[in-house]
Amino acid sequence: MKIRTLDDLVASIDSELAWRRREMHNFSGAVANGRSSLLPHVCRAGVLLAYSHWEGFVKNVCLTYVEYVSRKKLPFDQLATNFVALACMRALRESGQSKSPLPYIQLIDFLRLNGSEVSRIPFKDSVDTESNLSSEVLHKLATALGIPLDDVFSMKKQFIDRNLLKTRNEIAHGERTEITSEFASEIFSQVEALLLGFKSAVENAAARRLFERSPLA
Repeated sequence: MKIRTLDDLVASIDSELAWRRREMHNFSGAVANGRSSLLPHVCRAGVLLAYSHWEGFVKNVCLTYVEYVSRKKLPFDQLATNFVALACMRALRESGQSKSPLPYIQLIDFLRLNGSEVSRIPFKDSVDTESNLSSEVLHKLATALGIPLDDVFSMKKQFIDRNLLKTRNEIAHGERTEITSEFASEIFSQVEALLLGFKSAVENAAARRLFERSPLA
């Protein structure tokens, strides 16, 4: 489904969230009711699953949001600065590889003289979670897309970086990290809260049209 309207965006995010929550709830139930001999393994696997939903959800929702903005086909002079940068990312990278000032001059001239031209924002490869979605990477993504994150994400910085990411990396890299059922259950609960919080942040940014340039800018 192409993401053209706010309803399309919300429906896509809802669908993305629903199957992830369902899978985490099922796994959480397995932790709560697991056989004692298998429970340690289920708990370790649960951390990997929860992290995969954290990174996968954030990445896919960001890609969906960029597609939504891209399909608005707004002129450059109506786009927020961060989306102008995203639309010009390839040109900026190519300019950075040149020792000549000419590519920079050409890019600036284009933006100054062709502000009314319809923007083309690439959205298929525009989001990079760096395969380690730490709190720092999360805020980098949010800044790049103009998505304000509330204080809840700052308060959960330690959970994201230490409880979730660090533990996931230890298990994924073959370390014998023991996970209790209580810790696994907390991971599922906190990750679900983060997914819901990020869903709200993206939908609010879209509803408030934060992708558009402020009239005073």
